[in-house]
Amino acid sequence: MGELELKLDFEHFPGRSFTLLLFKDVSNASELDAAIKSGSLKTEMAIMNAAMIGDAFVAHLAAFQALVASSREKLRTRTLHAEVVFYIAASKQISESFRRFGVSDKAKHVLVGIFDASPDAVKAAKDAVKGTQVSVDQLPTLMDRDALVKHHGIEDAEQELSSLVECVVGRVGGRVTA
Repeated sequence: MGELELKLDFEHFPGRSFTLLLFKDVSNASELDAAIKSGSLKTEMAIMNAAMIGDAFVAHLAAFQALVASSREKLRTRTLHAEVVFYIAASKQISESFRRFGVSDKAKHVLVGIFDASPDAVKAAKDAVKGTQVSVDQLPTLMDRDALVKHHGIEDAEQELSSLVECVVGRVGGRVTA
């Protein structure tokens, strides 16, 4: 069994980290969505539809892209955490990115990401999400393959040469960071 909290570091951004927490069977996804939209979460965090991620590396790469955009003062969203959700998505439309890849009332499982997470921030995330916390290693088992293929525009020929996660990584990593 893997870790319940996965702390990811960034070679090009010393001292920065991105901590991931995975929750299954979430019962308050619509409330989380409303709290994000209203800005009423106690702690800033990226809350993503776990079915649309596939692997922790995808979230790590999107977080790196967000840090690059921030370092260039070119965020396209209001916050660094929102930028992570934007970079995971295949769309250049911010609202569409959040609808498909962020938390929504349709999300059963969520992945939470927190930059430079303090113990209080991790506790706030655990308190905010009403679901069962599981190891981040379980993320690939929650993947919605059909939705990922559709929303990232992945062709059958690509999947013959690479895994679905590798195709998604190519899409996320290939996005221009402002």
